[in-house]
Amino acid sequence: MLNKLITLKLALIVAGLVLGSFVFSYEAFAQSVDISAADTDIQRNSGTTLFWSSTDATDCVASGGAGSWAGPRLTSGSMGTGSLANTTIFTIACSNNFGSASDSVTINVSGEYTQEPTVNISADNTNLAYNAATNIRWSSNNATSCNASGGTNGWAGSKALSGFIGTGSLANTVTYTITCSNDIGSKSDSVTINIGGSMSISNPVTVDIWADDTSLGYNLSTIVRWTSTNAANCRSSDGTNNWSSASRNTSGLFYTGNLTDRTTYTITCYNSNNSSFRSDSVAINVSRQPAVAQSNITASTSLPPISQTAALPIPNKKLSSNKETSANAATAAIDLGIFTNSIIGWLITIVLILLIIILIRNIIERREKTNISAVK
Repeated sequence: MLNKLITLKLALIVAGLVLGSFVFSYEAFAQSVDISAADTDIQRNSGTTLFWSSTDATDCVASGGAGSWAGPRLTSGSMGTGSLANTTIFTIACSNNFGSASDSVTINVSGEYTQEPTVNISADNTNLAYNAATNIRWSSNNATSCNASGGTNGWAGSKALSGFIGTGSLANTVTYTITCSNDIGSKSDSVTINIGGSMSISNPVTVDIWADDTSLGYNLSTIVRWTSTNAANCRSSDGTNNWSSASRNTSGLFYTGNLTDRTTYTITCYNSNNSSFRSDSVAINVSRQPAVAQSNITASTSLPPISQTAALPIPNKKLSSNKETSANAATAAIDLGIFTNSIIGWLITIVLILLIIILIRNIIERREKTNISAVK
């Protein structure tokens, strides 16, 4: 009986431990997360605040939403949504070693524009004298953004929904355009500033430049001449002989100096306020440099006339010995090679030296045979 009682107690203890372990594991696994918003229904371009909390989570990650919402988050906290233009869903998921849970909140955005935008642009003065200025003014309705194009003085680019800007000094007719938009569509408007005064030139500048000769031989020269009308000053460019980047009279002439290559001379003339100018150019062609004479080279590669070789100095004495004969013959042959001063001449010299050596050997052999015969 005692043994049965002890066994029963041990079984109850083991069962309690198993049940406790199960409950602990369930509590650890069953983490939760909740997300909510201070206001889930807001007007367009307004915002609200998000709140979230979790139980038994080790980390949380946000997704969806707007702005910088997406990314790692604390296991509990709050964050502003920023201005919202459309209905947006914010989601957060939290986890531990046993699993994860997620929750979402939807922020409904209402009050969207139901009309297309309108825009109007104008100028304080649309007809200006040359180099004068005015102000550009614009305004819009039902627009969320405006963008400018054309114009001058930094006009192009993003603009406020209404405002004004100075044009700066204008030298030409200019058009200023602005386009304003919302989610429904966009509208554009333009204004043109007309420039008159000095720009309406009844006597424009003209200029003409030419050369006495536009086709020269190598290293020859010519004269460049120019004339202009309605000009106050002129400047030259390109060219040679200090022609480039210099102030010039409204007419004149210029000596080119000797030319070795094709050269272009340009002149630009302006009126008194530089509102009108004209340029003109003249090109002078130069023939190629003459070929270098080849007479010396030809002479060096040809054989001298027979009469010339016949006149070569020959030693005027008898050959006293075989050694002296060989030396004098070699000297004469070398003189011939030096005289011709060419590869062919040296080849001839070498052949003559070999022939002389063979001749001398024959003479020596004959003398030896004659001496042997005399002894016998």
